[in-house]
Amino acid sequence: MRRLLTAVDPMTPFSVYSVAEIDGLCFPDAPRSPQEYLAALRKGDVYGLVAKRLSDDRPAGFALYSREQRYAVRLLRLGVHPDFRGRGVGRGLVETLAASLAYRPGRLLLLTADLTESQLRLGTFFKRCGFECNHLIGRKGAPVKAFRLTRYAGGAVFECRP
Repeated sequence: MRRLLTAVDPMTPFSVYSVAEIDGLCFPDAPRSPQEYLAALRKGDVYGLVAKRLSDDRPAGFALYSREQRYAVRLLRLGVHPDFRGRGVGRGLVETLAASLAYRPGRLLLLTADLTESQLRLGTFFKRCGFECNHLIGRKGAPVKAFRLTRYAGGAVFECRP
C-alpha cells in the first residue's frame, strides 16, 4: 500500500471532533467524546498531535500524550483511521513525538505507553517503530500482564509499557 502524505499538527479544540470520531473507530469498547478531549487539553498537562492528509486536510490519526517530567512523555492514546492504517500514519506520529524529545540534548528521555492485554497486538507496531521488548511486567508468580518495550535512539530512551 502507498504511504499517505500527511502533516502533523498540534491538536486544537477544532480538531477534537474528528479525533473523537477516529477514537470511536479505534477503541469501540472505550471511546472518548469530544468533551473529554477538550477537558484533557484544557487541563494543560495533556497535549495532542493530529496527522492530516495533505490532499484534503482530513484527519487520518492522532496521538494524545502528557509530559510527566521534563524528560518524560507518556503516550496516552494513539489512533489511526481504519481507512489509513498500514500507510505510515501511526509511525509518523510516533516519530514526530520522538523527534520533539530528541531536541533536549544531554538528558535521558522517556516515552511510555500502556497497552491492555487486548491491545498486545500493538506490540508488533511498536517493534516496527524500533522498540525492543526487554522487560516483562507482572507480580512474581502471577501471569504477565504487560511488556516493557524500549527504543534507544540519539541518546534517548523510549519505553512502551503495555
